[in-house]
Amino acid sequence: MNQKMRSLFLHTGLVIGVGGFLLLMPIFAHAEVGDTSTFLGRSYTGDGGAALDGYLDMPKGFVMSTNGTFYIADTYNTVIRKIDPAGTLSTFSGSGEYGSVDGLRQLATWSEPEAIARDSNGALYVADTGSSLIRKIENGTVSTLSINGDTSLRNPKGILVSGDTLYISDTGNNRVVKVSKSGGTLTEIATSLSTPLKMALNSNDLYVANFGDDNIIKVNVTTGSKTVFASDIAEPRALAIYDDELYIASGENGVWNEIWKKSLASGSKVQIAIRRETTTLNNAFDMAIREVSGVPYIYQLHGGGSTIWRFDIDGDNETLIAGKNRYGDEPGSRVSALLGRPQDIVVTPDGSNFYISYAQGNKIAEYSVATNTVTQVAGFLRDSYAEGVGDDVRFSDVVSMAVSSNGRTLYLADRNNNRIRTLNVVTGESGYLTGAGVINATGATDNGYQEGGACEDEFGAGVAGCAYFNRPTGIAITSDGATLYIADGSNNRVRKVVVATGNTSLIAGSGAAGFQDGIGAAATFNGPYTLTLSSDETTLYVADKYNHSIRAIDIATKNVTTLVGTGSIGYREGAFADAVLAIPEYIDLGPDGNLYVSEAGSIRVRKLDLTSQTTSLISGSGARGQVNGAGAIAEWNTPKGMAFLNQTMYVADFRSDLIRAVDLTGTLPGPLDTVKEGRQFMGYSPNLRGGYYVTAGNVVGSAKEEIVMGTGEGFGPHVQVFNREGVVSASFFAYAEHLRSGVRVTTGDVNGDGLEEIITAAGPGGRPHIRIFNGDGTLYDPGFFALDGEFKGGVYIASGDVNGDGRAEIVVTAGQGGGAQVTVHRADGSLIANFFAYNESFRGGIVVATLDTNNDGVDEILTGPENGSPHIQTFSLEPGSVNRLNPGFYAFNPEYKGGVSIAGGDYNGNGNDEIIVGVGPGAEPHVKIYDKRGTTVLAEFRPYARQVTGGVVVAAGDVDGDGLDEVLIVPRSGGGPQVRIIDL
Repeated sequence: MNQKMRSLFLHTGLVIGVGGFLLLMPIFAHAEVGDTSTFLGRSYTGDGGAALDGYLDMPKGFVMSTNGTFYIADTYNTVIRKIDPAGTLSTFSGSGEYGSVDGLRQLATWSEPEAIARDSNGALYVADTGSSLIRKIENGTVSTLSINGDTSLRNPKGILVSGDTLYISDTGNNRVVKVSKSGGTLTEIATSLSTPLKMALNSNDLYVANFGDDNIIKVNVTTGSKTVFASDIAEPRALAIYDDELYIASGENGVWNEIWKKSLASGSKVQIAIRRETTTLNNAFDMAIREVSGVPYIYQLHGGGSTIWRFDIDGDNETLIAGKNRYGDEPGSRVSALLGRPQDIVVTPDGSNFYISYAQGNKIAEYSVATNTVTQVAGFLRDSYAEGVGDDVRFSDVVSMAVSSNGRTLYLADRNNNRIRTLNVVTGESGYLTGAGVINATGATDNGYQEGGACEDEFGAGVAGCAYFNRPTGIAITSDGATLYIADGSNNRVRKVVVATGNTSLIAGSGAAGFQDGIGAAATFNGPYTLTLSSDETTLYVADKYNHSIRAIDIATKNVTTLVGTGSIGYREGAFADAVLAIPEYIDLGPDGNLYVSEAGSIRVRKLDLTSQTTSLISGSGARGQVNGAGAIAEWNTPKGMAFLNQTMYVADFRSDLIRAVDLTGTLPGPLDTVKEGRQFMGYSPNLRGGYYVTAGNVVGSAKEEIVMGTGEGFGPHVQVFNREGVVSASFFAYAEHLRSGVRVTTGDVNGDGLEEIITAAGPGGRPHIRIFNGDGTLYDPGFFALDGEFKGGVYIASGDVNGDGRAEIVVTAGQGGGAQVTVHRADGSLIANFFAYNESFRGGIVVATLDTNNDGVDEILTGPENGSPHIQTFSLEPGSVNRLNPGFYAFNPEYKGGVSIAGGDYNGNGNDEIIVGVGPGAEPHVKIYDKRGTTVLAEFRPYARQVTGGVVVAAGDVDGDGLDEVLIVPRSGGGPQVRIIDL
């Protein structure tokens, strides 16, 4: 195609359709700058399986029931997990969304809970640390205790129940308080503590792990008297009492893990266990002692390893009870791989591979664009230092990376090993470049500062001629590959490394923490974290983390100036001189020549326009979470390193274990300027944002069709049935409550009795189990497994009488990662048709609908892509064959790759069903209605505000009984549960 023709096609909407037909397309509004979506990874796994195969995420509290059931505060997953006596792991409470919404326990939200207690009636009390609330789970419902006092709770991290009283470690206020378990006024029982954590009670004596002072405090809860019961206990976190002995879980930075016991009577103290196995025994945040068949055991919850271990009462014979280990990244496809705390990303110059550093997993992984898979290149779970190949290599917190011009070599800032290292990504072999001194260091270890050269085997301090770094965090490389620039974070300096020799020299920084511009050593920094080069490589831009600023260094003169930031923390966009930053960590130069910064303090990604000298928001509302959508409403857990490819920015969302994509281009707004008027209601709590599915059908036998709604991926598979006013008539789980696949829904009269049944299928993470329910939520038929019975990418379903037998058949297609196959089943699962809607190699997922386009009483099958260009096709079933009725059409601009949602309905009363198409993620919400051939747009509208860019799901049904179908819409991802009803 010549350039002139290409321009014509792009600007008029002319495209070549299937079979060479020339189609006229209206112009479609593309995504806006900052639109955020999930690109790589998954953040939740393990429910429904053995606890030993499941993943917790930095859990910090647990409690055991009398029958051996564990309830776990799964802190970073923001849920409460359960392990039943048979050893099966499930989510007991929480949608996985960050928040503090009460209600049905499965749909409630939590804010990084860190402690949990259980009373004699089985009620659970949770210290919801992030929200500074005490919350209760009882009779299937979560509620928040009404608590008052002169000082509110602040980040409580310990809770204990005795009788009718709750004892709370009010950690942020450095005190212990008590309150009735029904709520009320707080009473202080101990103040002036130092980071109090877990507690244990013996009669009137409360023992408190006083973490900050390395001791155990004993408090009489009646008199308030306070004494030091045990001292010289390194970082005590958890306590338990058994047989007049206090057992103490302690350690040093999660590396040394110890169990002590001290007699309550004599005061004698003895260490009964010490371990240094950081892959799984790492930071014992909670502890309990229980007897099994009369034999006492110690149970410890290790947050760092995200595991539960059982020890004999003397500290021997440890046995893993739960948790595969927190750092256990799992290779796989782009949507199935599990990332172990992704921290930085680089993309090879040819765009073929992404490389990701796992912070706590201490690995480097590769994502291949060609194969769509994630594999490990080098590293091992346990942090240490060793050169080698593949999993023989040891890293200790690779904070940032740079890639060579040929894409074969990574240069690594290995922070805790105080070294700059290399990695051949083809062979997996690591190499040493420069640095000496302490390996596997902690933040308290000072490795010193010295310019010098490479000293590969030198682990001592201050050796003449050797280069010494102190926890280097940032790295950048020149285009010729000859020079590296290093942000030597704890030395408060920026340094240069000659790649050929490993020799170092100072660029800027006196070493003292400060905020002073100047030349070379006259300038001061406060935690320079990462850096990047200008496009002409004459300037270094440095994220000066604790000065909340971006500094610029003229490389030739070594002159340091402040580009953006006042030195004070906050959030304000504007001119460089006025803008305020909040703990900027990662900085990179984008393809547009501007700077992009991720902030730990504001939880945002921001742009620094070097031409206009202004800052602007790219993505992040400032709230912590995992919400996709428009830049201003997207939520991040911890945005960190970034890379760029084809005008898209990819950002490591550290705490979500995801790589997320942010659009940097956008277009002018489309022609749809207002939200279409109509009815609406909230199907669930407004805070439960993510995605939903909707359909309509006469499932209860009334004159009006009911609205059936299912939850999206990340939620339990919950279904609700409503009338058009939003009144619920049925509510049920279609599959096991712990499954986080969501549930897709359709309706169809599968038995020919004139009443439609509700048909369900699991989304990503669930097997392709098709089930059938009555309109009241009771099970009509246990259903069947479609496809191969094992595919876990989620399936789509539709139902209609496609063969004219008077009963509705069930049509099934595979979601992303599956093939382009369409299967048609009777209600008993027997197969009556099987065909490919698109090329057999297509793996973007297929959505499906049924509709009667010619009023003959037999439904046709409509297909479209879940992800990919919005090409819609229509098929009919004939005896022994499947016919494609036309070449298909593009519902939106074919350059848009976000997929579609489709439905059929007679909105205008002409007796024929029209084709309804909704846009997928990454674009303004847009619905179009076409004639049966897709040649004429009959209607189009915008169902939500422009900021709702997670896509929409469409359906149709006569929900008001007027004989015409209304169009139903819910958000596909990243939106709240608002059901729109549009009567055209």
